[in-house]
Amino acid sequence: MLLLFLTIMYPMYSYFSQKGEKDEISRAHCVVFCPDEKYLYVANIALDRIYEYEIKNGQLNETQFAQLDKGVGPRHLLHTGKEIYVITEYSNEIITLNIDRRYRKR
Repeated sequence: MLLLFLTIMYPMYSYFSQKGEKDEISRAHCVVFCPDEKYLYVANIALDRIYEYEIKNGQLNETQFAQLDKGVGPRHLLHTGKEIYVITEYSNEIITLNIDRRYRKR
């Protein structure tokens, strides 16, 4: 589990450190697999993003992310197979993200 955490966190930290962002520490709060375990989803509470990683040959490859409104603070995720439910900490909302494998947007 520690290796998985470091694999996700280091690229995020490195990316924002290179860009000179003020908040250089990324905070992955929740990590869930999709039902078929081919994708991994990460709620980043500091950046208000939900990251998607494809799991292929034992490696994680970031495929896309959903940028939520600033300050919502995504905390917990539930993946149903077709949607991801996001529970936010700061705005006290439940956000539904539809998953469409045919269309990828960054």
